Amino acid sequence: MNADKQIPHEPQRYCFCADGRYVDFIVPAVESIAKSCASGTKFSVDIIVDKEPKAGVLGALKALCSGDVTVHVIDPAQFGDLLEVTHISRGMYYRLLIPELLDADKVLYLDCDVLVRHSLSDLFNIDLEGVLAGAVINPFYDGSRLGLADGDRYFNSGVLLLNCAEWRADGTKDKVLAYLRANTDLLRMPDQDALNAVLRGRWCELDPTYNCQVSMLLRHKELARELAPGWSMSFLESPAIMHFSSAHKQWHSSNRIVFSKEYRQLRTHIMEPRRGPFLDFVIGRIRQAKFAIGQSNPYFY
Repeated sequence: MNADKQIPHEPQRYCFCADGRYVDFIVPAVESIAKSCASGTKFSVDIIVDKEPKAGVLGALKALCSGDVTVHVIDPAQFGDLLEVTHISRGMYYRLLIPELLDADKVLYLDCDVLVRHSLSDLFNIDLEGVLAGAVINPFYDGSRLGLADGDRYFNSGVLLLNCAEWRADGTKDKVLAYLRANTDLLRMPDQDALNAVLRGRWCELDPTYNCQVSMLLRHKELARELAPGWSMSFLESPAIMHFSSAHKQWHSSNRIVFSKEYRQLRTHIMEPRRGPFLDFVIGRIRQAKFAIGQSNPYFY
């Protein structure tokens, strides 16, 4: 993880949201930020959770951050009537609270399952005037049921550069919540679908290096047409942010993405069984054979 030499003019503000066991995975994600920052860069971290984190988690975050660590404990009951899907908890909705809880104009929201690999100074320097957020497209996803036209892009909500001032002025949170409650039958990725519908035409597209998703690696041979005309595929070799956006997370031994090796080199990394030690071992070896021999995918080992 090599940091570049540019230092941002303003302290970087990061935010993570989590419930249950996912809170623990914020720590290695923050370590990856710390390791990737340009020398002298100051950054702070806010976390939005539904109960106080363990003392060890808070202590680890404070040791890693060059700036403040702020914990926001919210009442999850406010999202109790919203759709929850099998693989995503209602913690996905906590990110909607960021602009009202954080006294900041620009904040970078990150999912817990990310690995920051390079300095994000250039990302924080992006001008968000006139838009609510910056995001990376979510390729191979059909958003037509949400009313998106053929020319509309659909973004992934795991990395969001938020224009908090514009978000507050626009009342975006209330609009997203209203959409969620009125369109349950349309939702497959609930918060992400609703954000795409509400922010349509009011977000800017970020370089995909800032949210390299698993689907981009799995289907790299088809990716060029998804990224055209604005982006090339060169970022795949060394993305700034690797987003382990699949069932096999970086903390699972069955994960065979080459960048997962870097996660396991972090001092604070946590490993967790997915289906049990034996099954994880077997699945990992099957996936290894699949990608090394069957598909010959350079992004898996």
